[in-house]
Amino acid sequence: MNIVVQEEGPLEGILMKLAHVISMLPNLHTVQIHFKFQGYYDPTTSSNDSCIIKTSYHSALVRGCLKGYTYPQIRNLSISSAAHPFMYVCPNLKVLKPYRAMYLSDGRNMLDHVPELEVLGLIHMSGDTLKGSNDF
Repeated sequence: MNIVVQEEGPLEGILMKLAHVISMLPNLHTVQIHFKFQGYYDPTTSSNDSCIIKTSYHSALVRGCLKGYTYPQIRNLSISSAAHPFMYVCPNLKVLKPYRAMYLSDGRNMLDHVPELEVLGLIHMSGDTLKGSNDF
């Protein structure tokens, strides 16, 4: 399943419906998620304090919408930086391909949340398309 969510309209409602719909798909094993949130803080490109607040807001919003859900069926996950809380609700995750290398440096703290992880790699985003890469 390929998912792109833009910050248009009632974001909380969209994320809550998405969380519910995914829970109804027991055979869903691979998910690619790109959350395009305006002003989402990316420490590699910005140091604007107002963006940091938005990061906290978006992370809390995504976590809140996923609260109470787990997706043990999902084994492969590709995520943009704004979608990183999604990996914490996939306890049987085997392959994680984050959008930016900064998630590779999260190290032990992140890996403690995905104990079944076997492959950690990078993806490149081209428009709304997520493409795998072996480049590190």
